[in-house]
Amino acid sequence: MNLFFARIFGKLMNAEKAEKYNAQKLADAKRYREIEASETYKEYLALEREVSSPLFIAKKEELKASKEKGAWQGSDEAQKETRLAALKKTSGIAFMLNADIREIEEIESWKKVWETEFNDSNLEKNDMKAGFWFKQKGLKTNFSYIGEALAYMGEKNISIRNGILSIFTKKERVSAPAWDAKQGFKMHDYMYTSAVVNSGDAFSQPIGKFIAKVRATGKCHSGVYLVGEDTFPVIELFHYNGKNLVVGLTDKNGSEREVIKGIKANDWMILTVNVNRQEIVWTLNNMEIHRAKNPLPGQSLHFTCLSFAPEGKASESRFDIGYLKGFVK
Repeated sequence: MNLFFARIFGKLMNAEKAEKYNAQKLADAKRYREIEASETYKEYLALEREVSSPLFIAKKEELKASKEKGAWQGSDEAQKETRLAALKKTSGIAFMLNADIREIEEIESWKKVWETEFNDSNLEKNDMKAGFWFKQKGLKTNFSYIGEALAYMGEKNISIRNGILSIFTKKERVSAPAWDAKQGFKMHDYMYTSAVVNSGDAFSQPIGKFIAKVRATGKCHSGVYLVGEDTFPVIELFHYNGKNLVVGLTDKNGSEREVIKGIKANDWMILTVNVNRQEIVWTLNNMEIHRAKNPLPGQSLHFTCLSFAPEGKASESRFDIGYLKGFVK
């Protein structure tokens, strides 16, 4: 999928416009319920029912057919019809008449259950921890992998400023624990360092919406993944491979991905994954970009955010996260 022209010609909103659009939809839903409960709207509904009733219509025809001068114009029925017309022209009633109740009910059906906007400089006060997450406590959580180029250094490569969590990939020689599939953990020399963070202790859910606001620079891979207790599945909510955006998932049967070209990764992006029992749907700044079957419904998923690179292909990079959110119906 190439979104270059969609981005250039405005079909794909930028993150700022998407946030404003979503905020307006929430405000509209709130306004709808406020007007719905108002005395003015109740008056409008009562008049609408009365004026459209067969009895009123018959009375109106009778008055209009009367030879008595001003029979219709001076009647209560005419005044009610005039009042109804005036109410329809008010901003509140006009808004109600044009509102899409199904859209409003869909908006209202989602409840935010967790979010971190990185308002504190302390990582754990933002409901995140450095390293990978495991259900079994006591396991090593800060480690790297043989065959990859980055050593994960806990919070050393993490900065939280102005509501942004930044993961920096730096060129520096270190020796760090690494997992070898055959030999287990061992010390390994790396030329670059980086970091991984997760929400495992604070937040996870099996179904619902997972939202991340992100941007990335440099040639390293950066990603926000939804990970469960087991090795699979892994949902790529956001994966920047140094050139393009990649979304998709990996399960025990393999991987399926969608490569999204034409995006500017150094601009803020809002990625959403809607996970239900049957399928998973990805959106970028409110535009649907991918859809897949849910291979393992019911497994609780948490956020894991990191930068990584194959051995020999690392470079200094920066991965910014503006917020992470979780919603359920």
